[in-house]
Amino acid sequence: MSLGELCKYLAKEAEDAGVEIFCGFPAINFLYSEDKTRVTGILTNTKGVNKSGQKKSTFEDSVEVQADVTILAEGSKGMVLN
Repeated sequence: MSLGELCKYLAKEAEDAGVEIFCGFPAINFLYSEDKTRVTGILTNTKGVNKSGQKKSTFEDSVEVQADVTILAEGSKGMVLN
């Protein structure tokens, strides 16, 4: 079995169990509870900014994704650290 096919299968199984999977949205920061004792979600990176920092027509602002459980997993291209 190919890794791609296995990932598709596992994604469908997880979604059927009620898991929401957000692909293509790199997380740039964790969100924390007010007392900083637990992770409550992530902040996505902005999209559609050119090399000089100007917004392109495809610009999308950062989004806060709140969750009871947050799992941060490395994508197929690996992690990019800023």
